[in-house]
Amino acid sequence: MNRGEPRGRSQFRPPRPRKGMRIVLLALLCGSFGWARLARAECRDSAAGAYSLDVRLSPAAGCLCLMQVTVFEGSGCASDRRLWDETVGCNLTERIAVTDQGRLVSILAPATARPDWSIVAVLERRDGRVSRRDLALEDLPETAGLRGVVRPRFEGAAVRFSPEVVVSFDRLEAAAFAEERASRRAARDGGVR
Repeated sequence: MNRGEPRGRSQFRPPRPRKGMRIVLLALLCGSFGWARLARAECRDSAAGAYSLDVRLSPAAGCLCLMQVTVFEGSGCASDRRLWDETVGCNLTERIAVTDQGRLVSILAPATARPDWSIVAVLERRDGRVSRRDLALEDLPETAGLRGVVRPRFEGAAVRFSPEVVVSFDRLEAAAFAEERASRRAARDGGVR
């Protein structure tokens, strides 16, 4: 008996949950999260309606948050017009849009104050594989004058970085894959000589 407690009181402690019970509770929690996300599949069209994308929970997700992003030709996510799909982390699908060229643009973070941190990702399917390029504010000449916290958001077929700076999807795509195109062009030109 503890001397600090009044007489007649026992030190009763409720039993700790068994390890098996913790595992069952964790499985129920992960399962309910997964089914809720699966039911929340979304179809989004590009600005001109040339492409659309569908976002669903990946069947391989388990307790990880993985989403299956599928790109379709035309609007409405018609299953017979599927072009490509990719499994990506949920952080890429929270703020994602499809361009009129069938590429995906994702805003990686709701805000940044550092011009060297990646803020936008562009995904493209070419030659049977998906290429991802991350862009920081310093990669885009239009955002060079921005100071302080920048909060990007989608606006039609563009990303608005501030009230006065809007960068079109075409410009983002060009910035993301310019280096790759230049190296392919140099290889092609070098092989001709």
